[in-house]
Amino acid sequence: MRSKPTLFCALLWVMAIAVFAGCNKSASVEDFNQAFVESRDEGTIAWNIRADGTVKAMLKSREDKAIVGSMSGKIATDGAPVELTPIEGTGVLEGKGQLKLGADLTRAKYDLLVEGKSWEGTLFLPSGGTADLVASAFPLSWVFGRSGCSLAHDHPGMLSNAWFAVQYPGGGRFDLGLIGCEYYPGFHPVERQPV
Repeated sequence: MRSKPTLFCALLWVMAIAVFAGCNKSASVEDFNQAFVESRDEGTIAWNIRADGTVKAMLKSREDKAIVGSMSGKIATDGAPVELTPIEGTGVLEGKGQLKLGADLTRAKYDLLVEGKSWEGTLFLPSGGTADLVASAFPLSWVFGRSGCSLAHDHPGMLSNAWFAVQYPGGGRFDLGLIGCEYYPGFHPVERQPV
């Protein structure tokens, strides 16, 4: 058994490595964690359009590799178009200007030239940008995902003899898929009142 000071030092080293590794990430990678990803025949476009109208788009090939070749384009709403220029070596197009997003859905048409090929399309954006699109899909996908897990019983929990425990070989167990679905706030049929 290792001594507590040795384990503490090891933990400090791991934390230091994690901090320094996190500091080396480029902003373009971090910005696309919650982007709206559009799949096309040619590849994918991960759109990150913020509520203030700033635009970034990461382009990837069908092999899921960043496209770093020649690319440019524009995206436009009813206002002036925003020119998209590449950030060298990243596969990211950055808008030089801001889109004007309305209170309701705003239609944004884009026209990109990627390695000599035209990529065109239309996005319908809420006032909060693409983050609102991603956030609005999460609750529904959570319910369907957890419901599927509870029907398949593929997340067995601790042994239990509760009435709602699922029978597995070796005894009844909590169904973590069902419990996960229960903790979704919109899933409660009865609102609990404080006493």
